[in-house]
Amino acid sequence: MKYFILLLLGAAMSFPMNLTAQEYYFLALEDCQYDNPANWYPVYPGEYVQPGTKVVIQEDASLGSIELEVDGELIISPGSMLSAHKGSIQVNPNARLTNHGMLMAKTLHNQGAMHNGQHSYMLLVAYYGYKNAIMDQPSQARCIVLAEALGLDCRMMTRFLNASSLMAMAE
Repeated sequence: MKYFILLLLGAAMSFPMNLTAQEYYFLALEDCQYDNPANWYPVYPGEYVQPGTKVVIQEDASLGSIELEVDGELIISPGSMLSAHKGSIQVNPNARLTNHGMLMAKTLHNQGAMHNGQHSYMLLVAYYGYKNAIMDQPSQARCIVLAEALGLDCRMMTRFLNASSLMAMAE
């Protein structure tokens, strides 16, 4: 019995996720749909990432036409993709979006902080940076905006820290 308890304790300690009550993981257990509760561990967090909550995308996820609102933290893991080609992502003040994989979105509104990590990609149709928002990307990260890039200048007071390439193809 003592051996069984030690074995059980050892297995629990080697569990790869450092899970707290406010962490949610997209694992694509059934399909790639963000709003499918079967794809989430421990439960589906919904379309609103609450303050103090961390949502981690660990596999490719599609938002479809969902309007995802972030007041907590949204992380796209290396090798993963979050696609919002019909919907949009709203990063509110005091929220953080960290991309270590690939982010594709029709519209991204940034009022908080965004980090496009090393060797990561952002492909956006429209990016809107608001007053006091932060968007940073180190060398070897890529951000491509296909139509509108508003707020990437001093007039909007968005801090855009770019050590790599930003391509904005607006008319």
